[in-house]
Amino acid sequence: MKFDLHQAASEKMIVVAHRGVAGGNIPCNTMTAYETALKQGADMIETDVSISSDGVLVVFHPGEEPHHLGLTDRRLPQMTFEEIRTLRYQNYDHAPTQFGIVPFDDLLEAFRGRC
Repeated sequence: MKFDLHQAASEKMIVVAHRGVAGGNIPCNTMTAYETALKQGADMIETDVSISSDGVLVVFHPGEEPHHLGLTDRRLPQMTFEEIRTLRYQNYDHAPTQFGIVPFDDLLEAFRGRC
């Protein structure tokens, strides 16, 4: 399937969800944030990508570790993927959530052909 953004945009307005739909207990850049965006009518999702010290691409906004994870002394590029997968996003009250950081490949597979 070949997608032509210029052609699609000439036919209708394209809605892009920046980091998905975040709010309440749904942090941005999570699978749930992207699922919610699609359910609310987004045509496309925008994501951020970081990399672990052992070369695994993960869905996370580089440099936002203090805000989203409560980490003040380390950044994801300094951590292995095994360390990263144990982390949990914080909500807006700085309470840990059930949402972890996922590999970029998992995101691509989950949303293939859907947006």
